[in-house]
Amino acid sequence: MNRSTITSAVTAILIAGAGISVDNILNTNSQTHQVVDATTQQEFLNKAIPAATKASSKYGTYTSVMLAQAILESNWGNSQLAQEPNNNLFGIKGSYQGNSVSFSTSEFSDDNGYYTVDANFRKYPTYHESFDDNGNLLRNGLNGYYSDTWIENAQSSSDATNGLQGKYATAPDYAQSLNKIISQYDLTKYDPKITSVNERKVIQKTCSVTSAPVESSVGKLVKTLHRGDVVDVTKYIAYGNGVKYALTNYGWIDAIAIVPIVSQAPVARMSDASVVNKIVKINYIPKYGIAVWQKPAHHVVGKYLAHGTSWRVDRQISINNHLWYRVGTNQWIDSQYTIVTYDSKKVAEPKTQAPASPVSSAGRKEVAIRGIVTVSCGNYQKLAVVDAPAGKLTGKKLANNTRWRFFKIAKADGHFWYNLGGNQWVIADYVYEK
Repeated sequence: MNRSTITSAVTAILIAGAGISVDNILNTNSQTHQVVDATTQQEFLNKAIPAATKASSKYGTYTSVMLAQAILESNWGNSQLAQEPNNNLFGIKGSYQGNSVSFSTSEFSDDNGYYTVDANFRKYPTYHESFDDNGNLLRNGLNGYYSDTWIENAQSSSDATNGLQGKYATAPDYAQSLNKIISQYDLTKYDPKITSVNERKVIQKTCSVTSAPVESSVGKLVKTLHRGDVVDVTKYIAYGNGVKYALTNYGWIDAIAIVPIVSQAPVARMSDASVVNKIVKINYIPKYGIAVWQKPAHHVVGKYLAHGTSWRVDRQISINNHLWYRVGTNQWIDSQYTIVTYDSKKVAEPKTQAPASPVSSAGRKEVAIRGIVTVSCGNYQKLAVVDAPAGKLTGKKLANNTRWRFFKIAKADGHFWYNLGGNQWVIADYVYEK
C-alpha cells in the first residue's frame, strides 16, 4: 500500500482518572504521522467497530466518539503502540494484567513546555480489551469526571466530545479534531438509536434496575424487579450489537426483560363472558411467555404461559373489540398471542365410520369399531376417564399427547365418547384420530 508522510506536532494527552494516564507517544524513528489510505482505514474499522460497539454498549457511551478517539490517537491503528502485539489504541499508561511496553513519549508542563520521557504503556491482547479499558475510564474515572460524555447526559456525539475537551486531552482543538473525524467518516451511523416513548410494559423475568444505561455489572444497583411488575417506559437506547436499554419509572433495565401489554381497560363484568370449549396454543417468542391476568387487562398475577404450550379455554370476553380467554379461575390471557387448535363448535364427528347396524347397550347407541386416539387436553392438564358415556369419574386420568386404543364409539349428552376397554370412556372433545 502506498503511503506518504507529513510532519506534525505531538500533542500530549493527560488523563485525570484513578492513576491512569494517556499520552501520544513519539515515533521512535521520526516524529511524523502517516497518511493512511482508504483500504487500511477500512481494515482498521472492520476490527475496531465490533470492539467499540461492545465497549460503548457496556459502559453507556457514544460508539462514534470512541472510534474517533482510537483513530486520532493511533493514526488508524498504525502507531507502534497500537500495532500487534501491543494493541493500545488510546495511549493508556501502566500495565494490563501485568503486561506493558516501554516507549518514548512527549509530555508537557508550564515550566518546560514539551519534553520527552520513557514510559510504560498498557499492552492488550486485542482491540477489545483496549476499547473496554477506555470505556471503563470514561464511565468510572474519578467519580464521574467524564460524565458529560455519558449517553444519558450527552444529547449528541458532539456534546460528548465537548465533555472530553480540557479533561481527556490538553490540546485546545481536541473536540474539534474528533468531530471532524466523526463527520468525515460518518461514524454516527454506529451510534445507538435513542427513542423517546410512552409505554406500559410488564416484567417477564427478574432483572436489575441500574442508575445508568450500562451493563448490570457496571452500573449502580437501584432495585430488583420481578416477573409481573408493571413499568412505564419513556426511552430506549439500542446499540448495533443488539444490546438495548429501557428507561423506566424505576431506572434503567435491560429491555429484553419486558414484554408488551395492552392498555388498561374498564373492568369487565364476568357475567358477560361467553361459555366456550377451546384449546389454544401460545404463539409468542421462543423461550418466553405471555402474562396471565386476574381480570382482562387488569392486574398481572405473576404467572406466565410459555410459548408453544397449549391450554383449555372455558370462557371468553371481548372488551373494546379485544378478545380475552379464561384459562382458569381469575386467570385470563390476551387472545392475540394464541392460536386456536380446537373449538368444540367447529368439531366434526369422529373420522371412524360406523357400521350399518349399531350395537345397543343400556339404551345407548354404541358402534363397535377399533382405532387409536391421541389425547389433546393442553399442557399441565389431564383427561378424566369415566365409567360410561357421560358417566361417573373413575379416578383415572390420561396425560396430554398420550395415545390409546379404542374399541367403541358412542354418543351421549350431545357428545361423542370413545371406549378404551371395559368401563373406561373418554369424551371425544379432547382426543383426535390420526
